[in-house]
Order: sequence, then C-alpha cells, then structure tokens
Amino acid sequence: MHRQPSRPGSRSPRRRLLPERLWHAARPRAHRASSAAGRGADSTGVRPGPSGRGRNRSRPWAACVARRRAIDLVRHQRAQHRVEQRAAALTPPPVHDSVADRVKQALECEHLRRLLASLTPLQREAIRLAFCEDCTHVQVALRLGIPVGTAKSRIRGALIRLRRELEA
Repeated sequence: MHRQPSRPGSRSPRRRLLPERLWHAARPRAHRASSAAGRGADSTGVRPGPSGRGRNRSRPWAACVARRRAIDLVRHQRAQHRVEQRAAALTPPPVHDSVADRVKQALECEHLRRLLASLTPLQREAIRLAFCEDCTHVQVALRLGIPVGTAKSRIRGALIRLRRELEA
C-alpha cells in the first residue's frame, strides 16, 4: 500500500468526516469525554462521498450521526457510573468483630506500656514530651534542661530500642 505524502493543510481522517465549521461547532458539545469523542465518530461507519459541487450531501447527515453517537456514549458511561455508585451504596459494610479488635488493642497497649517502662527515665521523659505533648526537639531540650543534640540522641536511642523490642 502506497501512502501519499501529507500536504500542508490536509486534514486527518476523522476531521475529513465533518466540514470545518461543523467540526469546531460540534466538538465542544458532543465530545466532553475525550475517549468518547474518537469512538463516537469512528463507530458510525460513514464514509462521505467525494468532495465537489453537489456530490457530498452526506456530510451534514454524517456529522449528525457522529454527534449523536458521541452523546449516546457519554450518556451510557454516566448511567453506568450511577448504577455502580448505587450498588456500592447498597452493599453492606464488612462486619468487624469489635470485641476482638478492642482486646487486640488492649494487648498492644499493655505491651507498649511494658516496653516504655523498660526505657531509662530520661529516654521515657523525652519520648513522652516529643510524642504525647507534641513538643519539638528544641522544646524537649528546654524542658529537660539539656542541649538540643542530647535531646535528639535520647529520642532516637529510645525509638531504636522500642523498634528492636517490637520486632522481636
């Protein structure tokens, strides 16, 4: 198959389906969904006749068919989306065993309390200030009366120790 070189000002196959004015006029209204735009025009199966005076009367009809197909596609997609949303709303949420969740949370809290008790009093106080009272490193250092670097080291050392114990 021999392909002719493209000429300046030549139009793509999709644009040849519609006259210039109809292409720009119909495009914003009918092709709100970009994916539907291509399918709407291509799925009509319409091939207008050769251009020339009095020979191409199928262009307005083809433009109308292409526009209606694109609108139908957009409406179908919207309706399908609404159906999926309604189905999701009617689906009951999964049942959780709240008693088992509370027991598991209580056991984890107790384990964490034991781990915090195993820290040195200085580390425990630095962790409490940093995570329970949302203090910055500078604020922790001021409250404990220590340098900022020491406060960072205590918090970091405590976190490393807690991580090691939790992973074991």
